Amino acid sequence: MDLVRLGEKPELIELLADWHYAEWRLLYPQESREDFRDQLAASAESSGQLPMTWLAVNNGQLLGSVSLLKEDLDHAEEPGPWLANVFVHAGHRGRGIGRWLVEQAMQQAQALSVKCLYLFTEDQQLFYERLGWRAVRLQSQGDATVSIMCWEVAA
Repeated sequence: MDLVRLGEKPELIELLADWHYAEWRLLYPQESREDFRDQLAASAESSGQLPMTWLAVNNGQLLGSVSLLKEDLDHAEEPGPWLANVFVHAGHRGRGIGRWLVEQAMQQAQALSVKCLYLFTEDQQLFYERLGWRAVRLQSQGDATVSIMCWEVAA
């Protein structure tokens, strides 16, 4: 399995936008599928600065994604940056790909000298806690209540 910058595989933006929109459209009711696509395209165009998106690819097949973003949550108190777009296609779940993607993004955040990386999750708090994240607070997002979490990057 390889970690590939989205900018190296721009032909996958449309498929990834479909996957992300299907997964998270209820959390972002004001955003369209095209908004999701545009955000991914912006991430693909960035060079060494946020936003950044990486793909898990195996033998040319897209398995999942992860991003580092400047902001990801409506009305967030936290300054960012944010771990986001952690997604593994249903046919590839349960194999540790999501964990691998998160760990790769955490390493990228460390390389960028980030002090604290944030994320929000509806239902994966235990998964992230096992990777060293801590819950900060709860917040409403769309029609859901999400847990905001922080990973304090070791110096």
